[in-house]
Amino acid sequence: MKRISISTLIVGIFSLLLTGYVGARAYLLSFTHDEALSFFIIKGDAYLAKTANHHFLNSLMMSVCSYVFGNSEWSLRLPNIFALMIYMISCFLILRRLGHPILTVCGFLLLTLNPFMLDFFNLARGYGLSLAFMAANLYCLLEMSNGKTGESVRRTAYLFGALAVLSNFTLLNYYIAFILADMLLQYHYKKSGIISNILIIGMNIALFAYILPFAFMLKRDGELYYGGTGFWEGAFKTLIQDSFYFQNYGEMIIGCIAAILISTLYLSAVLSARQWIKFKIINPLSVLFLIIILTLLAPVAQNILFKTLYPKSRTALAYYPLLMLMLIFSCAELILLLKPYSRRVVLSVMIFFSAVLCLHFLQTANLRYTHTWIYDTNTKEMMTALIRDADKQKKVGAGTNTLFWPAMNYYRITKGLEWLGPVNRKSLNSAYSYYYCFADEIREITGKTAIVQYYPATKTVLLKTKK
Repeated sequence: MKRISISTLIVGIFSLLLTGYVGARAYLLSFTHDEALSFFIIKGDAYLAKTANHHFLNSLMMSVCSYVFGNSEWSLRLPNIFALMIYMISCFLILRRLGHPILTVCGFLLLTLNPFMLDFFNLARGYGLSLAFMAANLYCLLEMSNGKTGESVRRTAYLFGALAVLSNFTLLNYYIAFILADMLLQYHYKKSGIISNILIIGMNIALFAYILPFAFMLKRDGELYYGGTGFWEGAFKTLIQDSFYFQNYGEMIIGCIAAILISTLYLSAVLSARQWIKFKIINPLSVLFLIIILTLLAPVAQNILFKTLYPKSRTALAYYPLLMLMLIFSCAELILLLKPYSRRVVLSVMIFFSAVLCLHFLQTANLRYTHTWIYDTNTKEMMTALIRDADKQKKVGAGTNTLFWPAMNYYRITKGLEWLGPVNRKSLNSAYSYYYCFADEIREITGKTAIVQYYPATKTVLLKTKK
């Protein structure tokens, strides 16, 4: 019987702990604004189904879980918990190619311990699913880079790539980059299976026939409003800042991280060029470099041609694992080229990076809130307080603002609160029995109110109208 290596054991134990952490968050955290909009979509809201909130595969998986397990937060978030497992397995399989235990463990930590990214593996949105299928696609693509894999691996890669796009349309740029990388590999190794090509072309025609009309509809209806006006301010700076997860590390650290990533991009270009010029080899690092360059250039081209915004924050999440893999594989290439002392320096740098990320994760880990929708931290708790306080023998109305109404309506529906009327947005200036809003919005309410509960973490308050 083959013995399990120490690195595999460490990664396995860590994966179980991380799955438990994400599962606990999925069970405990209040449902959020965008999750509630996805819930309304699976319950038949035709208008929302034509908006950017409709992440097709996520909505489908939510519908299945809703039917099988009910409409609890944990049930609706279950697909993304499984997505984390797919993501971690794919990352481990990719790193195992390096054959270096320290790089495997450190690389795994770098790929999984981003607290901002982890948020989306315990939320009912499509981002976690898309990252998981992208990682699985990358594993297949890197396996194809040696030219020795069968056509089944290639077909599987396309399947995972298509699932990533259907999970979240922001992965379309990555998928196009993958197609171009596959074409390069097929040309280089002079491999072309006729049956596989027919199946792949047919699948891509069906995929783009569904995606492109929907994407152009979103553009026409002004739904693609989320994004940045510049690449640095949009994609990279927001992704770095959000990954800080409310920790104020300062502009200098942002600049240092950017410098490391840009330096790694140049280093990977040099190492890839060396492999090609000297050995005519397309190695995994070369494939990663090509994928990253193409996914970086795609938003620039779209901005020029269609005036679309650049990726920002969560819509730029796909860059995180791509850049980390580029860093890890660049270090692996350096280790093969350098002398023993220099190798130890490279490994020490990797250990330092992973240790810093571990400390950052421990600082930011919590079972209370998410980064993007932190304002919904207390919505679940507030609804419990409202249920406890309300007179359920008569019809009760609740007023709120544009941020809280979706999650409040989710709890109204799932808890069967027939005595509570539908919660409308922009309704603080109307007469209701209860109000939930930020403390500084109280002045917008006409009539006298009394505080039922104040939530200092979000500076929100549940109010009751005085009789």
